[in-house]
Amino acid sequence: MAKLVAFYSRADENYFGGSMKYIQIGNTEKAAKMIADMTGADLFKIEQKISYAADYNTCIAQAKEDKQTEKRPEILNLPQDIDQYDEIYLGYPNYWGNAYVNERAVGRAIKDSGIDRKNIFLSTKIWASEYENENTVEETLERLGVDYVDLLYIHQPAGNWLAGYRMLEKAYREGKAKSIGISNFEGKYMEELETKWEIVPQFIQVEAHPYFTQKELRVTLDKYGIKLMSWYPLGHGDTALMNELVFAGLGKKYGKTPAQVILRWHTQMGFVVIPGSKNAEHIKDNMDIFDFALTDEEMEQIAKLDKNERYYHRTDEQLVQFANWKPEFEK
Repeated sequence: MAKLVAFYSRADENYFGGSMKYIQIGNTEKAAKMIADMTGADLFKIEQKISYAADYNTCIAQAKEDKQTEKRPEILNLPQDIDQYDEIYLGYPNYWGNAYVNERAVGRAIKDSGIDRKNIFLSTKIWASEYENENTVEETLERLGVDYVDLLYIHQPAGNWLAGYRMLEKAYREGKAKSIGISNFEGKYMEELETKWEIVPQFIQVEAHPYFTQKELRVTLDKYGIKLMSWYPLGHGDTALMNELVFAGLGKKYGKTPAQVILRWHTQMGFVVIPGSKNAEHIKDNMDIFDFALTDEEMEQIAKLDKNERYYHRTDEQLVQFANWKPEFEK
């Protein structure tokens, strides 16, 4: 059966273009390549005649305008002999991000679910451009349709992030946030926050996986009992990580997939890990990791994979842009 993975991505050499060095290949392209590798499909990148701007804010504004006006960009190329394919997978970028701009939708889902609020663990993040908005916590709760959240983060160490953190502390004292956290605070930002917090955050959300275990940061986290929540827990779809022999061997031993072994590793490292998926079977598999345990020797084997190499490389220029970008919340 002939298969084709066709994808469109705003990313070119770099996601943000020019010198911004977000990631070398866009998320859509990485996902497309992973699907092609898994299915044996041909890979085809759809290109448009006029590329989006390399500047992040300009790119986002242009993409939003196209979306609102239902404008379709002029296509430069299309797959040849498309009739030869029995299955075609089509991928395109989605808008990320308070920054995810999905709080009202989440609130509607909670209301319609019929599940008691106390049985739902609800977390959200305050975006950098909202740190100086003294009403942002109340506005966030209003969009979610709740009186409190179980975990409230500030999203980036951008702009007046200390004002944002003070907002978290206030929300915690007032019972509007049952716990508070920081996202993407590492290095100098973590060191500065450590000298200024009045309430220690209970959580920190950062990139973590077997190739990048956050050794240096964990020294501080362990000192204060801060829990690490992993994003990119499976290496951002990196087939090199998934194909490491140690995971194949352990998967065979325990009757698990490499992904399940990696997720089990996260839990035994003491990390909070919530992998995202829209696939019902994958979601079930991601939960099916508590009927086995890796031995100390196996954990040591996996530890040898640590290269201290991350996938996400944020720049100071990006932090400035994050602080200036304002989410368009659903009314």
